Amino acid sequence: MLTAAESADNAKVFDVELFGGRLAGVLRRLPVIPETRRLPVGLFGTGSAAPAVLWAAAEPDARVEAVAVRGGRPDLAGERLARVVAPTLLLVGGVDPRVRQRNRHAAGLLGGECRVTELSSPGRSSRAGYLSWRAAYSAAVWFTEHLGAAAEPTKCTATRRR
Repeated sequence: MLTAAESADNAKVFDVELFGGRLAGVLRRLPVIPETRRLPVGLFGTGSAAPAVLWAAAEPDARVEAVAVRGGRPDLAGERLARVVAPTLLLVGGVDPRVRQRNRHAAGLLGGECRVTELSSPGRSSRAGYLSWRAAYSAAVWFTEHLGAAAEPTKCTATRRR
C-alpha cells in the first residue's frame, strides 16, 4: 500500500490513517464498477494492515459486511473502532499478554458484533505454519457466516477442463 519512496520513510510504514484512507478509497470505487457493485465486501488484514482495515471499515459508506484481522495492533484504529459496525473477528496468536490485552480492549470498543479468537498450536515444531493455517481457516469460516446475506446473485460462468 506504499510507493517505493514511502516505503523508505519509517513514519509512513505504520501510518494507519494513510493505509486506511487508501483502502477506503478503493471501497468507495466498488459500487461504481459493474463487476463488483453487487458483491459482498469482507476485509482481512494482518500486522500493520490490521488497524488500517478497521479504520477503513469505519467509513460510513464502506459497505463492509465482515472484518477479520490477525496480529498487529487493532487498538491503533483509535476512536474509529466505535464506528466499525461490521461483524469483526480478532485473531490473536502468540504468548505476549500485552497483545491479548490490546485485542480485548479493541474488541470492547467496536461498534458491532465481535469475537476474539486466541490461536495456539499443539506443539512448537510447526507452530508458525499451523497458526497461519488456523488463522486462515478461522477467517474463512467467519466470512462464510457473515458475507453475502443481503447480496444479490450474480451471473457466473464456468469452464470445464478435460
